[in-house]
Amino acid sequence: MNLYSIINKSMGLSQADTIELLKGQDETTKELFRLMLCPSVMFFIKKLPEPEPCAATGVHFEEHLLECIQRILSSGVRGNALKDSWKHLISACTLELQEVCKWIIARKNPAKIGKSTVNKAWPGLIRTQRYMGAVPGTPENLERLPWSDGVAVQDKEDGLALLVDYKNGESISMHTRQGQDITQYFPMFLKGLPFVLGFNGMVHHELFVYDTEAEELLDRKTGNGLINKQVKNGKVGGSIDQSLRSVILDFVDDNWPNTPESVRWSDLIAFENPQCTRVNEIVLYDLPTARMYAQELIKRGKEGVICKDRSGLFKNGKPWYNVKIKNEFTVDLIIVDTKEHSKDPELIGSVLCESSDGLLSTWVNLRCDTDREHPDHFYRGAIVQVKAESIIRSKTKKTASLYLPRMDGNSWNEYHRFDKDSADSYKYCKQKEEESRS
Repeated sequence: MNLYSIINKSMGLSQADTIELLKGQDETTKELFRLMLCPSVMFFIKKLPEPEPCAATGVHFEEHLLECIQRILSSGVRGNALKDSWKHLISACTLELQEVCKWIIARKNPAKIGKSTVNKAWPGLIRTQRYMGAVPGTPENLERLPWSDGVAVQDKEDGLALLVDYKNGESISMHTRQGQDITQYFPMFLKGLPFVLGFNGMVHHELFVYDTEAEELLDRKTGNGLINKQVKNGKVGGSIDQSLRSVILDFVDDNWPNTPESVRWSDLIAFENPQCTRVNEIVLYDLPTARMYAQELIKRGKEGVICKDRSGLFKNGKPWYNVKIKNEFTVDLIIVDTKEHSKDPELIGSVLCESSDGLLSTWVNLRCDTDREHPDHFYRGAIVQVKAESIIRSKTKKTASLYLPRMDGNSWNEYHRFDKDSADSYKYCKQKEEESRS
């Protein structure tokens, strides 16, 4: 069975049945899955060119397709040359193989077979990246932290997440948060990282580009753009490599994996050098002080803070004991639509809120079950207070939305604006966001 048939057959299967289906496939199909899902395989094509209308179909089998893809990857081509190579390939494929090509470029398939499923069928096929993030700073998440014992509050750095693997004390490879291998493109930075005797594990950096003329770090958008451009163009070393700086956030030691946060932060000093500095951390004993400290950093141009349980162990994913506090502002929006609860269709799960001019639109979850029991018409037209971290401006959609929107209150009576009959305009919402950072 080929990959096209597997994807279509697995559309109605459970994960367990899909795994059994994958186990019986040949090496060609297995390799095509790897190309489709492995982030270290780089194509740099967002959209595959459409095939020529009268194209000849010279690639009939997956074995031929795999050979062609491997030939393209080994050629090291970039830019228009790479697009042309793919255009010629897809034009020569059968209709089924054209779909396979699209799935590989898009890094996804309609059956939504992902890394987890594939790795259960073929252990270790797709490289998984160890990374520990933080959960949103909702009141529930923040109040759960052990403030009376002291919580580690770290500056939230806004760079490119860089995960450096060590073996026998030496840094051997660098990956992005998504698992993309960028080791070969920045050899000077990698070579300059400290040797840490006996260390085997991974160190989490936030990577920046230093502007030597202005003597300051470039903003995230500019710096990450330069880093991504170098990788995309296949350039090795150069001025960007020399200008890389990082803030070290955390590490996991494979020899001693059960080390608490307080010890890990103290030991981060071993990884410092002139180009890498340890993240700033203070210990605070109450949430209001942490919020004030976060707001001070935000006014100085930082993202906010990460609050960590000092006894928390390193854990892949976003553990409850790592909580971020970022910028917040509150706006008044009008409810224009509702959506039923995912688990109980008799309840309302979320509401669509808009600005008065309709230029800002965002779905917001209701806070508790008693808020969800009313009929649809109860919500429509109501003005509610919505809290968010920022406004998201889309390049493709006409309307903007909110990042991490949530009702500003614990119940309908708290966040429903009984005293208002009109929502804020988009312009006023932008003003509120700007004022929250000043």
